[in-house]
Amino acid sequence: MLIDAHVHLQEPVLLDRLSEVMGTCRQEGVRLMLCNGTKPSDWADVAAISSRFPEVLPCFAVHPWYVAEAGELWEVELRDFLSRYPSAVGECGIDRWIEPRDEALQERIFRRHLQIAAELERPCMVHCLRGWGWLMDILTSEEKLPPAMLIHSYGGSLELIEPLRKMNAYFSFAGSIFESKREKLREAAKAVPLDRLLVETDAPALTPPEERRRYQVVTPEGEVQNHPGNLPLVYHGLAELLGMEASDLEQQVEANARGFLGDLFDARR
Repeated sequence: MLIDAHVHLQEPVLLDRLSEVMGTCRQEGVRLMLCNGTKPSDWADVAAISSRFPEVLPCFAVHPWYVAEAGELWEVELRDFLSRYPSAVGECGIDRWIEPRDEALQERIFRRHLQIAAELERPCMVHCLRGWGWLMDILTSEEKLPPAMLIHSYGGSLELIEPLRKMNAYFSFAGSIFESKREKLREAAKAVPLDRLLVETDAPALTPPEERRRYQVVTPEGEVQNHPGNLPLVYHGLAELLGMEASDLEQQVEANARGFLGDLFDARR
């Protein structure tokens, strides 16, 4: 089974053609998709998608880009969604790329996500962009961490992989690592312990280079974006990079997803 460890099916460019998108993914052998919410206003869409498509595992959280619009009741709403659906916490984290930003608010909300995930014993999907030292400071200062964390679209240094692994982190990569300028990301993918590796599309984001892309979606403005049906090409590319057979990588990633998700692995398939 092919597993997309991080995707955003609720984004309008995918949601507006969801039946077609999901049909393509099924034809391509995608059997489990972790759909990540980004703010309270899209959690209902994520939940509805998961109810409609049993292969979709919902994840609910406030993305660091949207902390300013989360509202005062975001934590109450989050707990409500987490209680009503077999689900993970995600996508949350920190980001020093977006402008303008409130770093204090990002950190405060991210810490609450970590604490809620730890309390409820749910895996957590972590976003980090241009803030790796900051992330490590947060994680090492928390009294208790979630049972497992996915550092999605990992972009940190090789030196951080082992400390994060010891915190029960997993690492996922998308097709964008095959862009010619992404040599450091490819080196990171090769350095991740094989039993902590996951595969994602992050669709509609992180569009792979054209030679690693079988499908695409186009926004009303004409922008080409990523399609989750490209997942098999990411598997094949990573297998080549690691010197493995694609079928062996598929089996390893399935085992890793079981370890990361725990009881949630069988909740939606």
